[in-house]
Amino acid sequence: MAAPNQHQKLLSALPATLAEMARVTSLTAALAVAARFGGTRLYLPRQPDERSDLVQLIGIRHARALCSNYSGEFIEVPRAAAVLRLVRNSKMCRAREHGTTVRKLARDFQLTQRQARRILNVERSGHARSKRKVSRDPAGPRGQAR
Repeated sequence: MAAPNQHQKLLSALPATLAEMARVTSLTAALAVAARFGGTRLYLPRQPDERSDLVQLIGIRHARALCSNYSGEFIEVPRAAAVLRLVRNSKMCRAREHGTTVRKLARDFQLTQRQARRILNVERSGHARSKRKVSRDPAGPRGQAR
């Protein structure tokens, strides 16, 4: 799924509930649960039903591991939107490196082309320009009086 350093970065960014799920199953399974069930309560029975949405999503082996760990509990599944964005952006960059057009990326990830270009530019530069701080200096950003 991700390079070792990317894998660690994602694990460290996960909310505690999802980090525990990743420990019990896999990072991929935990992210799939967040993407599908994030923001809701999920009941984990003692034994998973093979026809359940959870089993269809992450497979019987991972579903059994979760059910064994949370046996009969409801859990609040975090949305983990920031982590899911990191994963999406990483996938977009890999696809672009393999020749996927910005137009196709926009369609595949349900974004505008402008948003897809912005994500690729931010990822390429290694920092989030969208989080730049606005200068509060009355002289302006270049030291010139306004």
